Amino acid sequence: MSRYLLIITIIGFVLITGCTSPEQPAENTSIFSKPPLENITSDKPSDMILTSDNTEHITGALPINTNSSNLTPLTYLSTEHDLIMDPNSTWSYFNKGRLLYDQKEFGQAILLFEEAIRKDPSNANAYYFAGASLVEMGRFSDALVYLKQATSRDPTNAGAWFETGRAYEGIRNTTGAIRAYDQAKTLDPSNGWTRYIYGRSLNREGNYTDAYQQLNISISLDPCRSEAYYEASVSLANLGNNQDALQMIERAIERDSTNKEYRIQRQKINEQADPGTWDAVIQNGKIKLDPSNATLWFNLGVIASNSQEYEEALNYLNQAILIDPLVSDAWYYKGVALYELGRFEEALCSFDKTILLDPGNAWAYYYRGDILQKFGQCQYAYPYLSKSTQLDAAIPWAYYIRGTCSLNQSRYRLAADDFDQSLNLFPCNQWAWFFGGQSYYHLNDFEKSRDYFTRALSYDPSNPEFRNWKAAALAETGNVDEAIYLYNLSTPLRSPLSCNVT
Repeated sequence: MSRYLLIITIIGFVLITGCTSPEQPAENTSIFSKPPLENITSDKPSDMILTSDNTEHITGALPINTNSSNLTPLTYLSTEHDLIMDPNSTWSYFNKGRLLYDQKEFGQAILLFEEAIRKDPSNANAYYFAGASLVEMGRFSDALVYLKQATSRDPTNAGAWFETGRAYEGIRNTTGAIRAYDQAKTLDPSNGWTRYIYGRSLNREGNYTDAYQQLNISISLDPCRSEAYYEASVSLANLGNNQDALQMIERAIERDSTNKEYRIQRQKINEQADPGTWDAVIQNGKIKLDPSNATLWFNLGVIASNSQEYEEALNYLNQAILIDPLVSDAWYYKGVALYELGRFEEALCSFDKTILLDPGNAWAYYYRGDILQKFGQCQYAYPYLSKSTQLDAAIPWAYYIRGTCSLNQSRYRLAADDFDQSLNLFPCNQWAWFFGGQSYYHLNDFEKSRDYFTRALSYDPSNPEFRNWKAAALAETGNVDEAIYLYNLSTPLRSPLSCNVT
């Protein structure tokens, strides 16, 4: 099978499988005031790629930079995609080790990096990735042996310094970790992940002022990383700036509302800012105020929802509705709690009641449309989602869900427009980038689809669907070698030192 037949296979695989159903990521969202998005980030600040002239190139991005124009594709056998190995080539072993590293086969990768080192003891990259593999395996002391060799041979390798910091953290040497992260930050100042990890280490050391400075830079470089907002809230709260700390933790929750630690942090900040408020509501687990007050029950329901205690929230909100059934917000938050518990049919009734009492509640229309989309009833969901965007044009999730409906109905131009609008409002949604890429692919705009799949991969570099769709787009734009490389990242290799060539 020729390399071009392999490309036809890649494109055929993508087209046969069709559009990935957008309903699965929608099912995984968890929503309170607005739907959160899972923010997946990488552990690595930089990547070494072997260029065509066998020199190293530091990208300062993610651990697998499959998007670089400097990428040297690996050569595969026509069957089973095994690498053609040259027993005398250091870089053959290194490149195969890299592929195994990318596939998280760290134990096998180390064998290849060690073989590369035996053939060329001056190969700083081999030491670097051997050390990084050991860090991933939790063998931090062993990792430091290799990483010290890597940084001594190439002191400009930001990735090696970053992994050195991780190794020091693993052996609980915070001082050594901070020194290493500082060196990585100096060498690669535009890497948001390094800034975040550096700031987190400074927080743990109690240096909150410097920590916030690094975290603020990290956020400016990558506004989608929820962890950076969380750590920034820790810095600010410890500096006594509760108002700004609360804003930071709200942004963290907006990006990942499934993280309970974020909600606990918000509660701590609220208690620190206004300790009397909580005492006025509950004491020793009992309500202190008038139990016939609907507003009290409603507020308790909101507090429980903020803590993701949705069953408890339902009890409070039902009590509020029993006292005053005309409070639209109580019906709305009851619908949200039911939605979070997966009780979608009951949630529909609550949102219907909300819309009846408050026809201007854009979020109630959004939720109703989202639930109908989950039931596979896009033709009925579409009007509700459109009404939501008419009432509030700043809800990114309404455009996103409406886009998935259009994509499922093969209305690719409408889908692409909705995904674009959603991303303009909230660019951190990896699934909007992915489904937007699918839409543009079907519109034959392969360069744009490639760019969208690239953005999706920046959030989840190991996602095989993202890789395969990007490989298909690359093939359509004539980037055959890179398409083959990317496709094979999702294809398991054989054992590291056996080529099985007959």
